[in-house]
Amino acid sequence: MKRTAVFSIVGVICSILIITGCVPADKMESKRLQVYSSIYPLQYFSERIGGEEVDVHTIVPPGVEPHDFELSAKDVIQLNEADMVLYNGRNLEPWLEKNIESIDQNQVEVVNTSQDIKALDDPHIWLNPLLAKKQAEVIKDAFVARDPTHQLTYEKNYEQLGAELDQLDQEYFDMVQRATQKSFLVSHAAFTHLADRYGLEQISVSGLSPSDEPSPQALKKIIEEADKKKIGVIYLETLVSGKLAEVVQNELKLTPSVLNPLEGLTETEMANEDDYFTVMRRNKEHLMQGLGVKP
Repeated sequence: MKRTAVFSIVGVICSILIITGCVPADKMESKRLQVYSSIYPLQYFSERIGGEEVDVHTIVPPGVEPHDFELSAKDVIQLNEADMVLYNGRNLEPWLEKNIESIDQNQVEVVNTSQDIKALDDPHIWLNPLLAKKQAEVIKDAFVARDPTHQLTYEKNYEQLGAELDQLDQEYFDMVQRATQKSFLVSHAAFTHLADRYGLEQISVSGLSPSDEPSPQALKKIIEEADKKKIGVIYLETLVSGKLAEVVQNELKLTPSVLNPLEGLTETEMANEDDYFTVMRRNKEHLMQGLGVKP
């Protein structure tokens, strides 16, 4: 009888080990929400709002242009192990939207963070701090709905983040008030919301995606417009190399600078501990040069 009892206990233990071995390690080790974000801004907002109650993972790896990314089968498996998947929407992540049916939405909350935000036809809404605040609010509400136990934490963290976004908005507003030039030239049209918020004009070489290149005739008009408006600086990016932008730069003998659309951070930026706010403030400093703002 004793030997039978021992064998029974061993059998139960083995069964438990087999069952628990089928559960994702992160869910075994942590009761925190497991959240996957499509792009860096959503990752940052989620980390700020979720704090210690949320584990945040980003789908697009560092240094990769999200317009060109493709989901792997492994990615889809990981998304199905999450509690929540956050994406920007507005055709920024077609690679995710076409695979949403592959995610078990009875188990995984899939959140389009811009769906109910009224904005212009440009997916880069986080470059307007006030729209970024609305996007962060969508994330906060999703966290509260999924994990109401930590509602006060999520709301407190969101309020702090929102106050910082309001401050950033004021800094941009104050800078633009001192501008002598209201037009700026960029390699691709990612800054529509920023320009609209602060009364600026964006002139772009490529369209909403860096791959949307202009025809030779359109490129000629861009060069003529930039020359007519006495543009002196062209803003390039960190994740893409714009050959046509270099053509415009050389044709008009423009000074190159960088505006980061914050679709993702490079490994160097991560090593330097850059985040949404450090990059946005660096963008502001770089814009000062092109807009004729004295320090």
